[in-house]
Amino acid sequence: MKVDIEDRYPQAVINVEDESLEPGDKKIISSGKEGVLVKVSLQTEKEGIVVDKKVLYKQKYKPADSIVQIGGAGNNDNNSPK
Repeated sequence: MKVDIEDRYPQAVINVEDESLEPGDKKIISSGKEGVLVKVSLQTEKEGIVVDKKVLYKQKYKPADSIVQIGGAGNNDNNSPK
């Protein structure tokens, strides 16, 4: 049995503004994962040489997005009227 990764799919990064964080601060909520296309095959070898190879199946695993909170401009006390 042989497993190969045939393709990779990048994860997206979703930025969410959070006014409770200081401007410029970032907080990772979910780190995410890349997606992959996996091929599983069965190989028959004789004396170390591949004589037959059959693809059993291919499976696509979707990427999981990264979610990052970023500080908003709404909590800057220098802009408040006095």
